[in-house]
Amino acid sequence: MGILWGKQVEQIVDSALAEDSVWDDVTTEALIPPTQVGKAYLCGKSEGVLAGIGVATMVFHRVDSALVVKELVADGSRVHPGDRLAAIEGKVASILRAERAALRRSMWKLSPEQRRSLQIHARPPPA
Repeated sequence: MGILWGKQVEQIVDSALAEDSVWDDVTTEALIPPTQVGKAYLCGKSEGVLAGIGVATMVFHRVDSALVVKELVADGSRVHPGDRLAAIEGKVASILRAERAALRRSMWKLSPEQRRSLQIHARPPPA
């Protein structure tokens, strides 16, 4: 599999947002005032290595470009349950619309076993 670039990633994100019907979130529309603002955190659920934080940021910005997303942990970092990975500030309705797609489609964590496998394969062959 090759490297995905800007427009390709945008197309994948837009497809995920459409598939998750983020624009038809009747629960959010019914319960959250459109002007209510707040702050949310994406948190780790298990041990692993973070990958895809930039794509998660893109998901939030595709839903609402006014959202402020601060990535707190870089891709490739080890994460633990409860670690704060990103902070999102802005309209609560926008955060809620984007969070499912951001988590399901963009953030992957490698298990410790997968990480060890990558470390083993990343070492140069003996001379």
